[in-house]
Amino acid sequence: MIAWAHGTVGVAAPCAPSLLANPPQRMQPGFASFLQAGWVVTTTDYTGLGTQGPNPYLIGASSGREVLDSVRAAQRLPGTGAGNKVIIWGHSQGGHSALFAGDLAKSYAPELKVQGVAVAAPAAELAELMRLDAGSVSGVVFSSFALWSWSHTVPGADLSAVVSSSGRDLIDAIASRCISSNLSLVEDLPAAIEAQKTGVINAARLQANPTWAAIEAENTPPLSGKGPPMFVAQGTADTVIRPVTTAQVVATLCKRGRDVQSLLMPGVQHPTAGQVAAPSMFAWAKVLLAGGHPAGNCPT
Repeated sequence: MIAWAHGTVGVAAPCAPSLLANPPQRMQPGFASFLQAGWVVTTTDYTGLGTQGPNPYLIGASSGREVLDSVRAAQRLPGTGAGNKVIIWGHSQGGHSALFAGDLAKSYAPELKVQGVAVAAPAAELAELMRLDAGSVSGVVFSSFALWSWSHTVPGADLSAVVSSSGRDLIDAIASRCISSNLSLVEDLPAAIEAQKTGVINAARLQANPTWAAIEAENTPPLSGKGPPMFVAQGTADTVIRPVTTAQVVATLCKRGRDVQSLLMPGVQHPTAGQVAAPSMFAWAKVLLAGGHPAGNCPT
């Protein structure tokens, strides 16, 4: 089985991928190959997307459990043939979810046999990502999603402590929109450009506030040295999840003893990272699901 964790689509209820008549290919990278191989593929919308209540965006414990629950749901559907061997695969926000799912699997879903965890351009180093992305419009959009979500789902997360009143209005406007294609960020540009120009997202202010700094820390994936093999892909032209942050993820995992196969994709930007990485991820996954051990490339 492949448990897919999708990337950012927004934090509003109508943004759920399952509500889209024709989800773009970037939301289902490798699916055709997986299905042709006879594998079962599951995917979650995440809490609050397509349902009532706020979406816990980049809240690792929540999204990680939901990825694992998607596998359990498939197992309970008659006729799916869903087993207990699973590879977790995610891009961007979904990479963050996949990392947490892999870390939580042993305690939360011990009946599942997680064979590997694969991520493309994962949102892993949250504080560093917010610092690096604060000057870009796309970075402001994603950070606005996070701040809006955390202020609505984490007790004690008072947005007024780190954002001005006018800034909160801009964040509310950004959080009301969905990202359903590579181009739809344009719909959010008026509020996002104003938020970027006025410095609404201030990473230093977040880090200086104990409550908000703790939220960032608690939702940064732990990157354990123990666990199944990992596949980590990153595009060199990505300006949302910066190559330097993913390089830090790989270096940390390797240093801690994790078996990692990393892939650097020249010229690849953020929206297509999952699609471009999918063939290599598929080859890696085939070896694992056949009972083999794909080669890692950590420095020796």
